[in-house]
Amino acid sequence: MRVHTVKALTLRNIRATFTDKGRVSEILVFPVSFLVIWGLFYASGIAEVHLASQLLVINLIWSIAGTFQTQANLMLMFDLWSREFAQILRQGVRIEEMFVSHIIFSTTLGILNLLVFLFFIVYSFGGGMTEIRMFTELLPLYALSSIGLALMFGGFVLYLGRSYAFISWTGLQILIMLSSPFSPISTLPGWLQKLVLVSPFTFVFEYVRFGRVADYIAGLILSIIYLFLGTFCAYFFYNKRRKTKGLMEV
Repeated sequence: MRVHTVKALTLRNIRATFTDKGRVSEILVFPVSFLVIWGLFYASGIAEVHLASQLLVINLIWSIAGTFQTQANLMLMFDLWSREFAQILRQGVRIEEMFVSHIIFSTTLGILNLLVFLFFIVYSFGGGMTEIRMFTELLPLYALSSIGLALMFGGFVLYLGRSYAFISWTGLQILIMLSSPFSPISTLPGWLQKLVLVSPFTFVFEYVRFGRVADYIAGLILSIIYLFLGTFCAYFFYNKRRKTKGLMEV
């Protein structure tokens, strides 16, 4: 992998995004909406402080994880929609360089989101070290999981084609809904308790609720598994598509 190529692709992603008013509004509106809605809920005193803090952290992790994953996949989708994907590769860019540049871009946006969230939680909504500690402790878990899912979904779309682009923005949302974000696993029916363990975010939310070290370790292991699984899927489906159908009509 060539660092200068990754850098050039990352700068290209930044220019393409921030010269597009629609992309800029999308990047700003959805995270800010989450922040305002749940920040005001936290500050209102409607719910008990501990519960309000949990709901604030869970919902903002949901938003940040979405940025990590969705923005990486959107950069890939824009190359596919504009029919530039195959042209870029023909110019000597390697597929891993393209994926890494997308991940660097989305990760940077996600971390900026997190910093903005922490600032407003503390200075606008009266939050404190509990929320800051929870966000930062869990960052490796939801970041690695989201990056793994971005690679996985990217591989699926490359193989299946542009008509399956919806996977890029629905996949993570479905997995998070399957993670039991608002209720402990123990309260779910037996069959559902097994199903939610498939999601990499299940133990993230359990740790937010109970602070158990075992949940953190399980979440970290699962996030690493998803990162490796996503990397495998990206390479496997890209190569399978290239060898069987070609890349021109992805």
